[in-house]
Amino acid sequence: WTGRVGQRAEQVEGRGDAELFRVFRRAVRVSNYDNLKNIDLIYGKDNTKKGRIDLMIKNKIQRGERTIIILDGDGSKKRTRQSLGKLFKQKLIKKKDVFIFKYNIELAFPPEILFSAIKKYICYFKLRKNISLKQVSKIIAQKGDFIKNCSRALETNIDKVVFDRMLGYILAYEGYKNFREIMEKKPPYNKYEIYRFLEFIAKR
Repeated sequence: WTGRVGQRAEQVEGRGDAELFRVFRRAVRVSNYDNLKNIDLIYGKDNTKKGRIDLMIKNKIQRGERTIIILDGDGSKKRTRQSLGKLFKQKLIKKKDVFIFKYNIELAFPPEILFSAIKKYICYFKLRKNISLKQVSKIIAQKGDFIKNCSRALETNIDKVVFDRMLGYILAYEGYKNFREIMEKKPPYNKYEIYRFLEFIAKR
């Protein structure tokens, strides 16, 4: 995320993740997240992999802007962080301004929230599908790409952008309702990665 005085722009993984953050920013009602209002979202992991992000960040620094990077670790946070080594060496970003999910943003959520989002998705598209919390937990245990694994389990192609939009609304509600518990790392909010992400955002 980058922006002038009080603004930032954020480099995220893809269109689905970007949609999740847009919805969260628009829907959340807690003043502690007000710093999200002016965030400019940039999506596309290829920008990071191919080095295009270097130029993007340099241009933003010249305009007096700051960048926050959010990436999926795909099972290896260390390897993903190492891929940003050039940016750290050039002092284009600070390590404290990088948040890496261990796998992907969907797997950062508790099973109950993913279960709720899947049910909303099924209802929204009027799919003749059923899924249980136990099944969702098994899908989570597979690690990897949650959307692909869930699509396989339901025998349908889940639209990641639509699904992540639903997650965004749920995240906004969670962030509003449980803000104090999240900041104080009270159980179960100390257990799931998505709550650490909310803490990260609130402190930016």
